[in-house]
Amino acid sequence: MKNSYLNNVPITHGEVTVVISSDAESLLKHSCKLANSASDAGLGTLLINCGMSERRFREHLGYPETKKRAMPFISRTSHKGDLIGERVGIDQCIEEAGIRVVIISGWEWTSSSYRRKERLLFYLREIMEEKNVAVIIYSLTTTKPVVGKVDRAGLGKLPTIAMAIVFDAMSETLESAAPKPPALVIPSVDFMRAAEEGAQLLVSKINNLQGIKSPIPGERKNVKLKCKTKKIGDGKLRAITQ
Repeated sequence: MKNSYLNNVPITHGEVTVVISSDAESLLKHSCKLANSASDAGLGTLLINCGMSERRFREHLGYPETKKRAMPFISRTSHKGDLIGERVGIDQCIEEAGIRVVIISGWEWTSSSYRRKERLLFYLREIMEEKNVAVIIYSLTTTKPVVGKVDRAGLGKLPTIAMAIVFDAMSETLESAAPKPPALVIPSVDFMRAAEEGAQLLVSKINNLQGIKSPIPGERKNVKLKCKTKKIGDGKLRAITQ
């Protein structure tokens, strides 16, 4: 499955992406922004704050979870250094709320011991495989981790299962220079087919436009099409044009 992007962070279901931040405030700010973008894009999102106080977390979150959303948005704070001990609650959120993206903010504070972090790694692999969710982990590591290699004195084994490692400052720079539209992470083959049909419908609509001349070299002419999504019989989303 090809990668999708949210705020220039590559993500896909069944995989983990690591985002490196320079400081705690940047980490929390970027993770909250990404969580809001994922929810606004139509993905059930679970954001877990592990490193900051509940008050500062809520301030960065921006707006209350009671805001009307197309998909569920759940946030929680884990402050005991035992995120693996909360797996029952996380599993319940994923199953009952249809969570498709899990964001962990503050990897260094998820586990108070090596054994707990090892168990957490195996748990993340489990939910990626069995629940088919996308996992994004934010870290303050000062090392230079490489995808596929153990990062000693840093992220440990996490990079060996990561699909990508990006820096939040770089993603912010890319977003301001060349912003990408909100993207859906395709959760299944059926959903992918529905999206492909929607894309074909959009192309057909463009090809059938009449009365619009091709732009003359040196001149600009913008043609705007309104595009929205609608639910089809099986509950999936399909793109339509107006």
